[in-house]
Amino acid sequence: MKKNNLSLILLCLFFTIFIILRRAWVCDDAYITLRTIDNFVNGYGLTWNVAERVQTYTHPLWMFLLSIFYFITREPFYTTILISLITTGLAIYFLFKKIAVKQLVIISSSLILGLSRAFVDYSTSGLENPLSHLIIVIFYIYFFTERDEFTKKDMMCLSLIASFGLVNRMDLLLVFIAPLAYELIRSRKWEYLLSILIGQIPFIVWEIFSLIYYGYFIPNTAYAKLPLGIFRSVILRQGFTYFLNLLMNDPLTFVVIFIGLLLPLISKKNKKTIMLSISVFLYLFYIFWVGGDFMSGRFFTIPLFLAVINIAINSSTFSKKGLYTLVCMTLILGFSIPYHTLTLDVPEIENDSNGIDDERIYFYPGMSLITRYRNHLEPEFKWITQGEEFRESTIKVTHALAVGMFGYYSGPDVHIIDGIGLADPLISRLPSSYDSYFRPGHVVRDFPEGYKESLEAGENLLEDPQLKEYYEKVLIITRGDIFTWERIKTIFEMNFGKYDHLLE
Repeated sequence: MKKNNLSLILLCLFFTIFIILRRAWVCDDAYITLRTIDNFVNGYGLTWNVAERVQTYTHPLWMFLLSIFYFITREPFYTTILISLITTGLAIYFLFKKIAVKQLVIISSSLILGLSRAFVDYSTSGLENPLSHLIIVIFYIYFFTERDEFTKKDMMCLSLIASFGLVNRMDLLLVFIAPLAYELIRSRKWEYLLSILIGQIPFIVWEIFSLIYYGYFIPNTAYAKLPLGIFRSVILRQGFTYFLNLLMNDPLTFVVIFIGLLLPLISKKNKKTIMLSISVFLYLFYIFWVGGDFMSGRFFTIPLFLAVINIAINSSTFSKKGLYTLVCMTLILGFSIPYHTLTLDVPEIENDSNGIDDERIYFYPGMSLITRYRNHLEPEFKWITQGEEFRESTIKVTHALAVGMFGYYSGPDVHIIDGIGLADPLISRLPSSYDSYFRPGHVVRDFPEGYKESLEAGENLLEDPQLKEYYEKVLIITRGDIFTWERIKTIFEMNFGKYDHLLE
């Protein structure tokens, strides 16, 4: 690498990380995972409420990575931000060094990432986005490395990288499936399927563990976020609203995603880059299909990062004038909104009727790095205070809707009923009674009669006979001895829907 290129890479890397550092924060949802991590390192297993085995996180690999450092520090806020910054820095460095290469492309990529509100805000936050970006860039570096043909070993390595991506977040399958299928079909050697399967061992091992330990292949949050009783038309309308929210609040991210989506289809210089476009499209369709998210911009960091990779690889399509135009467009769109990434001004919080919020603004006063530097070093928020009060109280069973910070700071001795169901094995399965309103990740259910009493007494006291029978099966899976024939039988019957009629 030329010395001037290395200097430019480091300068652009510093620029992007500096912006991210100034806006670094941790959200409430991150503390849902951190409670599991705290239980894990303190010997309570991979649990949220210590009495039951429930997977409340969607990112096992990220959870394990944080666990390693949390075991050393026993501190959630600064540890999470530090690991997020290091992971993000590595992802950006590999992007600049191995893919962007040209000086103007490095500059434009740095400006896009540094001025994208979605990318900057979710390069920290405590969620898994930074690790997803790192795995994605490593995967596509390997995919685009020049070679005469993919060998079995190459296919296995590519699949192995993808497998770690799936362990980090299962929906990243949509990011990796098109390139894997392309190389498989191009090779015309169906024995390469075996290489792909061998590469998927980390994901397969995790899924087997998840089924044995938790009783399910997918996280509990998946049942909570997309419950029965919500019309698909309502979910799709919310998905469209999520795209519209991005256009209004982060136009740079919106435009760059669609440039990255369409550019390879126009240039047609590298067939492999079309696989990147397909990956972007699949992930965008997934966002639309599941109704987006309540966190403005969060789900769009993946297609944005893919789009930047695609633009960098197809940079030969641009003339020098075209690259300067890209830089100018990035600056115009990046600064076209009042609360761009270079400002720390925070607007007044307003209730958003469409169910999508700017979470960083909401948590900024007490949960951002820069306010901790200016004020008390410890994070401050009302749910932290409430959790600390419950830790000192004699109450052992309570309920809440925002369970992240409250759950972490209340400690392992307090059993929390999550009204949204993210951390509750029964509430998450109940149908929603609201068929015309859908806020992603915040579907509130009514508590069954006798549920709190059941948790306090340690026995099934539900009043509804069908629900009582269903809960009995849930108790076997989440609280019973792991290796018993009754539990194994119940797990398979539950996953094949034998007891679903009891919820009607």
